[in-house]
Amino acid sequence: MHTNFGLPVMMLAIYSRQPDTLLLIKDLKKSENAWKFIGEGMHEGESEIDAVIRALWEEGGFWLANRGDPEVCIEEVRKPYTVYGANPHLQYFYKTRLPYCRLRDLSGKKFPGKDEDEFFETQEFPIDLVDAMPDFFGLHRKLYREFLGYTA
Repeated sequence: MHTNFGLPVMMLAIYSRQPDTLLLIKDLKKSENAWKFIGEGMHEGESEIDAVIRALWEEGGFWLANRGDPEVCIEEVRKPYTVYGANPHLQYFYKTRLPYCRLRDLSGKKFPGKDEDEFFETQEFPIDLVDAMPDFFGLHRKLYREFLGYTA
């Protein structure tokens, strides 16, 4: 990894089947005020799974008390790749499947983030309608297509 890169970022899609639903977040203190996937900087030396679990809690409001929970499935969507721009970094993308009753319980919540400049809202959306949403964060449309299994 290039020495000028920032720490890796974990992108995370929380979803359910039956019905096919995504849980998206909106940071109410950010100017774009758009629905998006969870995106959390990884800590130095943190494993990918530990970053997923921390992101679930800090930005999704879901505490995974038992890593062996049979109702929760965590999978890599695609291999990490480098994102270039103002802050070049390695980006990971994982998905976490929850039973719909647990995803529904997370929807409609508002809570402060770990950082003082964060305040999150969560909302469930039908998976097939997300890409057409005018207030879906534009830079996450590629992640949405990767989540669905389309090649980038």
